[in-house]
Amino acid sequence: MAKREQIIDKLMLDLDNYATFEEKNKYLKEHKYLDRIYEKYPEIEQGINSMMITSIQEEFGSPESDQFSFSKETSNKELLRIMDLVEKNDEILQNEYFGQEGIDEMERVITEKNAIAADIKKRKTSLQDNIGTLRQEFDDRVSATAGLPFTGEEGGPLRKIPFLGLVLPETLKYLTQLGAGWTDLFRPKGMEKVETRMFNWDPEAQRYGPGPEIGIEQGKLADVLAEEEIFEEKYKGASSTYEDLGDLLAVQELRKKQIKASGIDEALDYISMENLTKLLQGQQLESNEEVLLDVSER
Repeated sequence: MAKREQIIDKLMLDLDNYATFEEKNKYLKEHKYLDRIYEKYPEIEQGINSMMITSIQEEFGSPESDQFSFSKETSNKELLRIMDLVEKNDEILQNEYFGQEGIDEMERVITEKNAIAADIKKRKTSLQDNIGTLRQEFDDRVSATAGLPFTGEEGGPLRKIPFLGLVLPETLKYLTQLGAGWTDLFRPKGMEKVETRMFNWDPEAQRYGPGPEIGIEQGKLADVLAEEEIFEEKYKGASSTYEDLGDLLAVQELRKKQIKASGIDEALDYISMENLTKLLQGQQLESNEEVLLDVSER
């Protein structure tokens, strides 16, 4: 028996001891002399490759169908389409987002943006809550004497005006709200300026209106709102760009999982992309080497 046939018989005898493609693949990858055998007998490599492709098809695909060669869930035609889309999306990621380096930078920018946005939101919400609390505390002090007869200092100086005292504060509130109250509709929460509370008497502070505390908090809130406006201008478009990138990466990941679930990656260890594409297209691979049949059919 010729040396070549002895080698083929030994390889096939060893491979027959393994039932699955994974086991056969491990045997070949760990074979100490396989590279030297392939170098001396290239046709043996071609034959083994052909046999391994058949093993992949039997394990990953549906042997009874020629339309599901490398996957039981995804047809050959769909695998070709997915592989084409993955390649095109990789080009987009490289050209529009500058590859992994660009993606990492985009993620860094968005992480930074989210951290700043969270900080601004926290400070803005805190100041708005403070203003709401100050207003409520003032209202509570005013309501404590509501409905009581206006004697002495109760109700403030306006209440002491003859005849008009009983209605003047309410009238001023109404006119103020009617004339300028609508402008508060266009101001951010906490920045309302038309305070009808200014005509309510604070019995503890002995003055009309809540006092300067609300204005002080509104000054701080105005600074935060200005900071927020600058922030939004600086990062304008970053979120939408990142969302587009996120959508693309999610779709790309899903498609790569479909490929991973098939036998495509395994097949590419034993066949070129060009020949794999031909198989998926239903084309037959040509070969004039008898040993290919000799090995693959054993």
